[in-house]
Formats: sequence, C-alpha cells, structure tokens
Amino acid sequence: MITPKTPPKKPRYRGLLWKILIFDILMRLTPPLTFIALSVTGVALYKAAPDDTKTKAKATFNSLRSKLSDWIKPEEKEEEVIDEYDFDEDGEMEQEAKERQDKADLDPPPIH
Repeated sequence: MITPKTPPKKPRYRGLLWKILIFDILMRLTPPLTFIALSVTGVALYKAAPDDTKTKAKATFNSLRSKLSDWIKPEEKEEEVIDEYDFDEDGEMEQEAKERQDKADLDPPPIH
C-alpha cells in the first residue's frame, strides 16, 4: 500500500518564538522598556482582577511606593527621626553623671 507524501509541517510557534526572543533581547538591552512592559502587565492584571483583589492590590502598591521612596531618599527620613540634645551643665542627667564620675575617681579599686 502506498501512502501519499504529505508536505512537511511548518512549526506553528516558530514565528512567535522569534518575536519573544527579539523582545527579550530588547528588554535586556534597554531597562526602560522593561519598566514599561512591567507597568502594562500590572495595569492589565489590575483591570482584570475582581474588586476584592483590587483593594488588596492598591494597598500593596501604596506600600511598595512608600518603601521605594524611603529607599531612594533615606536622608529625608533620617532628619525627621534625629532628636537633638542640648547640653546643660546644671541639668539632672549631667549632675548624675558628674557624681558618678567623682565617686569613681575617689574610690580606688580594691587591691587583692
């Protein structure tokens, strides 16, 4: 029995794989394109998500935004936290420290 020859099948995904490869090369060479692609993907996922997931996503985005801004400009955050100390010769803390120092100077360590 003779079977007819069929033409070789062209792979279906070869063109898609080439496009993905070229897109991957471009994304590795140009970082802004990567940010654009991630942003578009994030927006598409957000628009397709149910309402319950959107509220959680908003909270996550806001948290990431605040952490990223703290990471980019940490000096602004540190300036707010610094508590300035003013030295006062007659202050309570200074007097206690002075008394401890005088006591330590007067009492020599015991000799064994």
